[in-house]
Amino acid sequence: VKMSDTQRSSSVHVVAVDGSEYSDNAFKFADDTLPTQDRFVIVHVAQSTSSTTLEAHGRILDRYANFCKQSQRTCAFSRLEEQPASSISSSICQVAKDWSAKSIVVGSRGLGRMDKLILGSVSDNLVRRCACPVTVVKPAGFHQLDTNNSLASPDETDLLASLST
Repeated sequence: VKMSDTQRSSSVHVVAVDGSEYSDNAFKFADDTLPTQDRFVIVHVAQSTSSTTLEAHGRILDRYANFCKQSQRTCAFSRLEEQPASSISSSICQVAKDWSAKSIVVGSRGLGRMDKLILGSVSDNLVRRCACPVTVVKPAGFHQLDTNNSLASPDETDLLASLST
């Protein structure tokens, strides 16, 4: 297969999605900030093999296919099978490696430090494990300064305030 001059001079970026508004924000950020000739690989992890979930997975990928079409982006799609949360970031890193991606863009749900400790964070694991740069797109207005001028989520700031009284 011969590549066009545009494809030869373009880069590939992985955009990890889960169908949430946070993923939509990550796609929009990537589309707004990355060169228009660059291509995206949209990665989605199917959470189950039930027919209902597979239909939902198809709808999610269809939605991002429409986003790609509207923004005139060349996109490829990669569906990862259900796996433990701890393996998701490793699988996304592998997709990036397989495609020789220049970067990964992912949305952040804005979990506070407590939730991350309990639930873990795919975006944190991507930053730690992947060889390429990772951009984590945070929800609007997520961070604010606490009384010690450190960044904290609104819930954490409330928790810190209640602990200090």
